[in-house]
Amino acid sequence: MAKSQINEIWKALKPQAKTVFVAFFSSLSVPPREDLDEWSDENRILPEGTSSEHGLWRTSRFPFLKEIMKCLSPSSSVKYIDVQKGSQLGFTEVMINWILYTIDHDPGPMLYVQKTSGDVSDFSDQKLQTSINACPAVADKVNGRRDAKGSNKKLMKTFPGGFIALGGAESASSLRSRSIGKLALDEVDSYKANIQGEGDPILLAERRTSNFPDCKIFRISTPGIDETSRIHPLYEMGDQRQYFLPCPHCNASAEKSGTYFVIKWKNIIWDKGHTDTARLVCPTCGCEIGEHYKTWMLENGEWRAQNPHTKEQKPGDVDVQSASFFISALYSPLGFFSWSDAARMFEEASHSKDREQLKVFVNTVLGETWKESEQGMSYELIKNRCEVYSPDGTFDIPLGVRILTAGADVQADRIECEVLGHGAGGETWSVEYKVFYGDTSQDQVWQEFDLFLQKSYRHQAGIRMNISGAAVDSGFQSKKVYSFCRSREHRRIFPIKGRSEWGKGTLARPRKPNEYGVWLFILYVDEIKLKINSTLKESSPGPQYCHFPKNEMYGDNYFKGLTAEVLTRTRRGGRTVLEWVLPKGARNEALDCRCYNLSMLEILGVDMNVLVEKNILMTNTQVASQQQKNAVQNKGRRIMMR
Repeated sequence: MAKSQINEIWKALKPQAKTVFVAFFSSLSVPPREDLDEWSDENRILPEGTSSEHGLWRTSRFPFLKEIMKCLSPSSSVKYIDVQKGSQLGFTEVMINWILYTIDHDPGPMLYVQKTSGDVSDFSDQKLQTSINACPAVADKVNGRRDAKGSNKKLMKTFPGGFIALGGAESASSLRSRSIGKLALDEVDSYKANIQGEGDPILLAERRTSNFPDCKIFRISTPGIDETSRIHPLYEMGDQRQYFLPCPHCNASAEKSGTYFVIKWKNIIWDKGHTDTARLVCPTCGCEIGEHYKTWMLENGEWRAQNPHTKEQKPGDVDVQSASFFISALYSPLGFFSWSDAARMFEEASHSKDREQLKVFVNTVLGETWKESEQGMSYELIKNRCEVYSPDGTFDIPLGVRILTAGADVQADRIECEVLGHGAGGETWSVEYKVFYGDTSQDQVWQEFDLFLQKSYRHQAGIRMNISGAAVDSGFQSKKVYSFCRSREHRRIFPIKGRSEWGKGTLARPRKPNEYGVWLFILYVDEIKLKINSTLKESSPGPQYCHFPKNEMYGDNYFKGLTAEVLTRTRRGGRTVLEWVLPKGARNEALDCRCYNLSMLEILGVDMNVLVEKNILMTNTQVASQQQKNAVQNKGRRIMMR
């Protein structure tokens, strides 16, 4: 239609019709579609209180995120975007950017998944909804949808043209109820292998995208255990992009043909005892690079595929099927997690000799997996470390011990129990190992066991110490164990039950007494056995070291039992899983008793640092705990009388 014809029509229109005329012709003009990074720079607001740097989002603050955001944009043909990462790198905000971008600029059905429904509920309240409220481009599209055609709920937010559902990876129903075109899977290494008997949560969620040929699946995670990691195999199946940086010394002009390198931990150095001097060494020229250069280096960096799909693939290619990225926290921008922070964290983990601290460093800082399997050891090596605590026989417990616990394993014909002393930095001293033979369905053996738990020991400091608490396995003779513990809770004697399950830490505290009226603690044995395995390998007295007395109870049978189980890799349900295997004919009561001892220390909640700093030895704990129990009972009586 010619311009003159449009003018004639315009003159003939009534005033009220001109509004419709303008809207019609405006709809014919389609603006160019922005990519996720461009839209975010114009529209995303970081709310105050949810980020250390609130205000308008700037992709330039995290230059390495730009290419990932390009891959998430409709202009890219990438279907799978997988990221193995460290922490403090802005990926939570990228997830939110993608959700808000979908609402405003590229509407459609979307699903966002975290480990549990509780996690995703907190994310919705604390992160997502506040970001929606702060973003003018999307606030009305979501918050205004409260009629019959739309809603703004915690786990379901609808908007014109689509919705965003939020679900927990432990709930099959939240993963299989609807078709989606965009899928965001957060922290996939924390997901279970099988949920509610319906299979792998990742596969369940991905099946929802089958009706969308142009779907996008975004999977990210800090890695966990190497043998069971979900994100590491995904990274390896992709084109394995790593972020290369120029050296400010040998490539000061950031020429693409010049030297570029990946930041690796082996190239971070610092002066001994001064982690604030941490700097990076260029692997090409050997020059030291101060952290103030990091901003310039990140701005001039580029992603390079280490496993390109084709020989022609170039840096920044967003037209592939599967793009995978690896980046450590050593790339965290200036002002967030620094190289000095990393050095300090590494020194603390190394000094404590705590494998869990070192594992956290490897996973969250280096972004690498942690190998666990094939951790067996020779029992003879540990037995040869047995020592005489008191050459003149004047004491039972060395100076380093601050508190005593007991752990007991119950069998049909006996109760086996070990008394363990605990000191600073996880250092332990085995004090006594005792076996009470007898039918555990009868009272006699329990009476002998009860007398043993009331025993006191001579401390090198010249005082007597008693057992502060005991954990008794209730996997066998459960009712008998409950009865025994119920009348001795004032002495901090509690039943525990072991479970084999990864990813839940080491202990679950009861919220209320069970049906038998006792406080039953759940011990997750897989991870606590890892901790024991690590401490047994420590060869120098000090943090994490295990001391053993030289006496007849600590002979071959004890140490064979302590080291009997081996962590192995097994295929189950199409996935590799880790499990502790006890060889046929072997016994493991010594290992179980140590597990129960460590759980008892956690149940007591003792701050070992305070005991050491104030030179406190835990004694007369029975009296103190009885007084505490009486106070609780009296309070309960007062409440009932009201």
